Amino acid sequence: MTSINLLPWREEFRQKQRQEYLSILLVASVAAVLLMLAVSSFYGSKIQTQQDRNTYLRQESAILDQKIQQLNDLKRQKQDLEQRLQLVQELQQSRNLVTQLYNVMAEIVPPGVYLTHIEKSDRELKIEGVSESNNRLAALVRNIDGVDWLDEPSIQTITMDDIRPKLLSRFVMTVQIVEAPLESSESVQGMANAN
Repeated sequence: MTSINLLPWREEFRQKQRQEYLSILLVASVAAVLLMLAVSSFYGSKIQTQQDRNTYLRQESAILDQKIQQLNDLKRQKQDLEQRLQLVQELQQSRNLVTQLYNVMAEIVPPGVYLTHIEKSDRELKIEGVSESNNRLAALVRNIDGVDWLDEPSIQTITMDDIRPKLLSRFVMTVQIVEAPLESSESVQGMANAN
């Protein structure tokens, strides 16, 4: 004869399955929470590392900006010093120009040419005077060409007037100064008669 089990085994089986299911669910929940914490910690450390890098880059960028500003300040100071040095050199070159000009004029003005007015403006001399003949004026132009720091002599006008004797003609000429760049405009008045 067959034996029939009338004990409530199904209830025990269901209870056992329910406990296994709950324990698996609990283990899975704990594992999911641990996995989420691990992923969160991993990405949190990555974000913190990137923030640290960004902070470091900002600090280094600020340091570089300061150094660039210092370099720009040094460049401005260098330009200022170069300008001052150039001005000092120009002043040294031009301070004896009037004396040199008188010395040279005494040597290059031929007999029969009389200078009445010399005016210097930047790098240009304006010379006014009277001449006994055009040949003597041409000799003056040739003599000016022979001076290495005077260049481009150009006669602007030659006129005769009724006040002076017919032998004398007034002239106006310009001469460029090539050696020393001059800053100010000076006027030298005087009569010079070279032998």
